[in-house]
Amino acid sequence: MSRLFIIGTGFSNAISKDMGQGSILTMKDLGRHIRDKIGEVPGDREVYERLLGNPENNPENVEVLLTYLYQYMPWKDEASNLLSKSAFITLTEIIADYITQREKAMLSEEARLPEWSSQLANYLHKEKITVVTFNYDTILERISAKYIRLEGLNNSEGKIRDIRNFYGLLLIPLISLSGNPLYAHMGSCESYKLLKLHGSINWYFSGDENLPSQNVYYSDEISTYKPSPLLLCYDSEDDPINEESEKYMEDLNNLKLGFKRLIIPPVAGKEAFYNLRLLRVMWRQFFEAATKADEIYCVGYSLPITDLQTRIFFSTAIDIPGKKVYLVNRKCGSKKLIDNYKQVLRNCELVTDYILDDKPIQQMVKDLAG
Repeated sequence: MSRLFIIGTGFSNAISKDMGQGSILTMKDLGRHIRDKIGEVPGDREVYERLLGNPENNPENVEVLLTYLYQYMPWKDEASNLLSKSAFITLTEIIADYITQREKAMLSEEARLPEWSSQLANYLHKEKITVVTFNYDTILERISAKYIRLEGLNNSEGKIRDIRNFYGLLLIPLISLSGNPLYAHMGSCESYKLLKLHGSINWYFSGDENLPSQNVYYSDEISTYKPSPLLLCYDSEDDPINEESEKYMEDLNNLKLGFKRLIIPPVAGKEAFYNLRLLRVMWRQFFEAATKADEIYCVGYSLPITDLQTRIFFSTAIDIPGKKVYLVNRKCGSKKLIDNYKQVLRNCELVTDYILDDKPIQQMVKDLAG
């Protein structure tokens, strides 16, 4: 039985709420934060505020504002369009910083992640499942690096220490640019494949999405909850050698200065970003996994009406007789969710067993991972 997982923001928010925190990211959250930070964005802030409106009532206006800034508008002169692009880049960093801060606050060293999250990570690892997400956060990677139990791996703790295990060979560790041999990879192993189709807060590139074959790098300080992910920086399982850890983070932060984070914010047209070879390869891998999968689990993912490209993808790669698509989501607002999926998926079987009043993801994990 071949399975594919598609993970949305509902997954991250379920973990956050199980830990007694608020949502890590919804469009309302994002709209409120952008409204609070609008004074830091260059350009005509009155226009920005008008386009954004009230995020409480119209959270979809976040996409309207970002599209206005990102796309070339024929009624504006060249200088104004360039200023809008500058504002777009600023907002992209604001979004990335916001998610990073929320994630760090949620996943502190003292935080105890819900048991079902580690069970899911180990299930994905054991079954070598392809996982697709449009999320920017690194919560799944953090859980996996901390809790996946490895068998037959020759390291002192039996844990994954390099998140490249999930990204495969498509990305390059940013720290490798330092040339320091101490930062060599540790503990490679085969695990699940994670395709992050809209980028990630720990991915870095030149900042120009019109250079298709450029390298994309990942920052791996998130591989553990401690300051450094390197086994060489640990005297024992839990005690980092502070001098090595501080040097590692200093080198990493210096390298970040020459790059921009690669995330694709919610805009109407993402075609330019999809010029990047990395993302095209990931989409191709998504297509192959989707066509081969017998069962597809959409976990906390709403299949947004505004994302026309993804909806067409679902119609061509997933809507095939014989496939089962499981919707894993809260029952509140589920009628709209189910109707939305039915508009796109007319031929495959839509399974709503995991549309539940309470803890739908936890129930799915219990059924799959025991």
